[in-house]
Amino acid sequence: MLQWIWPVPLFFVGMFAPESPWYLVRVGRLEDAEKSLRRLASDNFYTEQTMRETIALMKHTNEKEKADAKQGSFLECFKGVNLRRTELACMIFAIQVLSGQGICAYATTL
Repeated sequence: MLQWIWPVPLFFVGMFAPESPWYLVRVGRLEDAEKSLRRLASDNFYTEQTMRETIALMKHTNEKEKADAKQGSFLECFKGVNLRRTELACMIFAIQVLSGQGICAYATTL
């Protein structure tokens, strides 16, 4: 029953939390991103120069992510070198199940 107390204060925290500066940069609201970044940081943390540099870095990172997203597709996970990476990642996760990790973790309840 105690678990149902947490959603109420978390709802209000979410309502009054500032927007993410990264989201604001992504949608092109740079002035709002700067305001949000200043609000999230401690007083006098950013100078005008470091604020410009931080926003510029965020813009650059956003542009790189957009360019990378245009080049990739889901099918590329199953081609060439990426196929090997996909196989390795799947096997690393599957080995936990295949080795009986689930049974060992719940041995006391069985």
